[in-house]
Amino acid sequence: MIRIEGLIKDYRVGFTREPKRALSGLDFQLDPGESVALLGPNGAGKTTILRILFSLIEATAGTLMVFGMPHDEHEWRKRAGFLSEFFKPPVFYTGRGFLRLIGRLQGMADNLLEARIQELAETLGLTDVLAHRIGRYSRGMMQKIGLAQALVNDPDLLVLDEPTANLDAVARKRLRDYLAARKERGKSLLISSHVLSEVEGLTDRVVFLLDGKIREQTSMRDLLHPTEKYEIHFRLPPGTKADGWPGPDSVLHPPSHPGEPEQMEVEGEAAKDQAVQKIVALGGQILQVSRKQRSLEQQFLEWVGAARP
Repeated sequence: MIRIEGLIKDYRVGFTREPKRALSGLDFQLDPGESVALLGPNGAGKTTILRILFSLIEATAGTLMVFGMPHDEHEWRKRAGFLSEFFKPPVFYTGRGFLRLIGRLQGMADNLLEARIQELAETLGLTDVLAHRIGRYSRGMMQKIGLAQALVNDPDLLVLDEPTANLDAVARKRLRDYLAARKERGKSLLISSHVLSEVEGLTDRVVFLLDGKIREQTSMRDLLHPTEKYEIHFRLPPGTKADGWPGPDSVLHPPSHPGEPEQMEVEGEAAKDQAVQKIVALGGQILQVSRKQRSLEQQFLEWVGAARP
């Protein structure tokens, strides 16, 4: 679906117009039905890739193919949708008028387009403002109309750059559910976001960029594997004190408020079993035992730290 080979982008900066390399020979592929997240700190090159893909800026060198066509051909864009981080719609249009314009440019039939606009308005929470001029929209509503224009043609490939910016919790949940439903239908997603928790449940694979280079690529399943740490939630009888918990890495978290259970973290299954046995021997009650799982944020910080010691 997307194939990128040897992608290079140089910018001319400063008084001397010396070239500054933003992308350094990237190779990347997105397969049909796959959902991939581009991750990296500010300035890593994520947005640059997306802007080149949609011909908003030109590459210095490299090959980009989309649906088997060169990226600068327009035909494949009828099957794609794009929301830029810097999306700015024409403010004199109403929301409905703008979505009609985008749909007609995509070649959609009017009856299909009207039904699609209504569906997206209900899904994204735009129903009450479609008749208003976009210039009157709040930032959150502006983001929603940007998402709607990217989705209006029900694209096979959806490309989103910081899609949850300015959205409240309800709108973020609606968007997550809608993107998850698209994934079940075999639609492809390429997303760049700093909200790592939003990415975890939506993507199959992550690509980590730093200083214009791909430093890591891995599946989300392999990345978020369970750790060897366990959390134990328990209660001890009033007045009971216990020392010498198993394992050198055991950490006891006392209750923050009266009546709340105690919580302990232990390293390894043997230490977990010993801790449970000790709590029971003291007359305590085991409330929950769970194995901790890595988060995308933890991995992201490790990648950045390893690359920039």
